[in-house]
Amino acid sequence: IYKGLQFYRAQNFEILEYAVYGIIFSFIAGLMTISLMMQWMSRYNFKYIVLYRIILGLFILFVAHLQTPQEKSQNSQCIKDTTISLNKF
Repeated sequence: IYKGLQFYRAQNFEILEYAVYGIIFSFIAGLMTISLMMQWMSRYNFKYIVLYRIILGLFILFVAHLQTPQEKSQNSQCIKDTTISLNKF
């Protein structure tokens, strides 16, 4: 919203117009997706969704495990920095 206000004040309506189109189309796509999921859920049960979520979770854990040692050390350093900054409060 803040960026939109900046574009409005700068009279940069071209970018703002595309942003509004994106918001409208994503809203319509979201409504269609919810409608389709509700129809699907009325015919079937949660078994397939649960199976999908378990497989997706295992895949994410597997990909996270495949990180190189350098990536792991960078991630752990980021976690340490965050913990240190949170401890200041």
